[in-house]
Amino acid sequence: MVAYGRPSLRHGVAALTEASDNHLMTLVQQGNRQAFDELYRRWSKPLFSFLLKRTGRRTYAEEALQETFLRVHRFASKYDPERPFRSWVFRIAANAGRDAWFPERNLLTLEVPEAMHNPVDPIIARDLLVKGLFRLRPEDRNVLLLELEGFTPTEIAHMRSQKPVTVRSRLARARTRLRTQLEGVYV
Repeated sequence: MVAYGRPSLRHGVAALTEASDNHLMTLVQQGNRQAFDELYRRWSKPLFSFLLKRTGRRTYAEEALQETFLRVHRFASKYDPERPFRSWVFRIAANAGRDAWFPERNLLTLEVPEAMHNPVDPIIARDLLVKGLFRLRPEDRNVLLLELEGFTPTEIAHMRSQKPVTVRSRLARARTRLRTQLEGVYV
């Protein structure tokens, strides 16, 4: 339905749901709140999943997700629509996740009880994997998590302002260290 020569709100919202992320960011740069809401709707779940793996705690991941979208809004004018939105927003999220890393959290001291060394339960296995991830150096953990989110080494290198060969090296080191930490856990 058209009123006064304008498309209805319903049509406008439908158009936003079909718009590319880059186009939505261009609209956000122009102050369009609905475009920002659509980006949040699209990206909050994958970013939250990434941040939960990065921070290890739901409350920290929620805080980092909120900070991520505050930064998206605050720095919308710096977004380059020629570059992929996905890489840009994950870089912001990675930084927000790093900032949510509070000093009182020391996951490296968590001990795995003897009964958990041969897990049958997938929940226990996942918990051991997460603990292994948090024993990695933050730079190594970050590139590994980004790879698990589907980014290529080249995309990760662009996000981190590094050479692809450096990222591939970090990925190899992270996988080796994680494998070493998990040795003996699964027999």
